[in-house]
Amino acid sequence: MARIVKGPKPGGLRQFIPTAFDNRESQDPVSITIKDPSEGEKRRLTLLQTEIGFEDGEMLTDASGSPIINLTLDAMAKFQAHAITSHVVKVENYTVREIAITTGADLSEHGETEFLAEVALEITTAMSLDQEKKETSEGLSISKPVVTDRSNGTAEVANDLDSINNVTVTDEQIEVSYT
Repeated sequence: MARIVKGPKPGGLRQFIPTAFDNRESQDPVSITIKDPSEGEKRRLTLLQTEIGFEDGEMLTDASGSPIINLTLDAMAKFQAHAITSHVVKVENYTVREIAITTGADLSEHGETEFLAEVALEITTAMSLDQEKKETSEGLSISKPVVTDRSNGTAEVANDLDSINNVTVTDEQIEVSYT
């Protein structure tokens, strides 16, 4: 049988209600209309989140020969901004410091960090869709629901599927090696 991948159709519009700040419990929650990306757009967005280390024109590798991947706050901010400006069609019920946020560009420039992180992740994963709307394709999935709280300055880095370690994020680049 042919492989059929189900889920949101690329270019299709859908509404997303972020969870940050108990938004979903609000009488007038912030509502985001997302234009779903294609698989190619998702890959390009994912690549914006990392920087591969290069020195003298050569890719840097660790002792095992795996490329050294740098995760930077700058790269993450670029990913979020691009995902939101490219795939948020409309924002409703959101004002920040007297600025009405109605577009992806407005959200990217004036939105709270917690909403930006949640919306950007939703654009690339569609994790908020219920099982019926996802029409999940067969195979393994390790996706977990998104829970976004106010940042305390500590990021979590997954070394493998069974362990998560805390890392304090600073202005310095974090070097991560994947094997």
